[in-house]
Amino acid sequence: MLPEFATFSDAAAAYSTEAHEFGHSTGHKSRLNRDLSGSFGGQEYAAEELVAELTSAFVCTQLGLKGNLQHPEYIGNWIKVLKGNKKAIFTAASLAKKAHAFLAEAGGEPLEAFKAEAE
Repeated sequence: MLPEFATFSDAAAAYSTEAHEFGHSTGHKSRLNRDLSGSFGGQEYAAEELVAELTSAFVCTQLGLKGNLQHPEYIGNWIKVLKGNKKAIFTAASLAKKAHAFLAEAGGEPLEAFKAEAE
């Protein structure tokens, strides 16, 4: 559940948080089947939070929204993941790209449509 829209500082904050949560939803086994079993503070949990936050950033960029980091309490955990695995950021970015593409397709606006508009 998301907080009421009015509790956010502005529309971009609400939409970027929603995009973050949609990013998590793409990990379900019936969608992109990511490992969502991690518990707060763990490596798997931190990695999934990084994927969701990057997905939010990609979605906000696509929609022209100025998104802000909505979950700063996770940064310490992300740093642990990134220090422990030099390729973690590339893995997270790749998974977030797939999540972003999944969401765009599910929303009826595949990423190819946005690429064509930009050219």
